[in-house]
Amino acid sequence: MRIRLERIQGDFFWGDLEDERKIHLVKWPAVCKAKDFGGLRLRRLDSLNQALLGKWLRRFFVERDSLWRKIICGKFKEMEGGWTTRGRRDSFRMSLWRDTRKALRKIQCQIFYPYRNGSRISFWWDI
Repeated sequence: MRIRLERIQGDFFWGDLEDERKIHLVKWPAVCKAKDFGGLRLRRLDSLNQALLGKWLRRFFVERDSLWRKIICGKFKEMEGGWTTRGRRDSFRMSLWRDTRKALRKIQCQIFYPYRNGSRISFWWDI
């Protein structure tokens, strides 16, 4: 889906039509670079998606009593003191949490956990 959206975005940017393709003098990653580095600072959707997933993961950890978190934990069953939830699989064997778990693995090393009384920290799993 991301690739299709980026293709639509690029076609619009370059003025491509379905039956007419123009020559692109610059690669798409170069266009997405910051202006300081010669690009136009268009957002790459994969980076934006990772940032938004990271934001929601942070909220999942911090907002322990929020309604949306209780609904998710009720539906997918909380495991390991709230670190993750079990993936629920549908008939296509796809987990709703697959991309979220991938994002968690990428940002987990950058998350700071306050120890307080230690009830949410596991020596064997967190270190």
